Amino acid sequence: MELPTQKLIFIFEAVNESLQEAFVGATSLPLAAVERRHRFERPAAIAHWRPEHHVLYRRVESGLSAKESAAFIPAYARAAHAGWKTFVDHLQ
Repeated sequence: MELPTQKLIFIFEAVNESLQEAFVGATSLPLAAVERRHRFERPAAIAHWRPEHHVLYRRVESGLSAKESAAFIPAYARAAHAGWKTFVDHLQ
């Protein structure tokens, strides 16, 4: 009997301290790969971020299913950085 495979997702945030903005997303890629990708090809929501901005990447939650991450991301984005502009992307 073959069991269905499920890709595990982790939630990350990119925090732009220069602009007081945050980007919350979900991915199955390593965090270093996400950071590298954003350096060269930013998602449209954060295309205005510049290399001189102070941006920190960190893992927020690990081991979620796609369904769990879809519920977690909006709640986290609302609560994490009160008063900051926060952008959400569900899957990198």
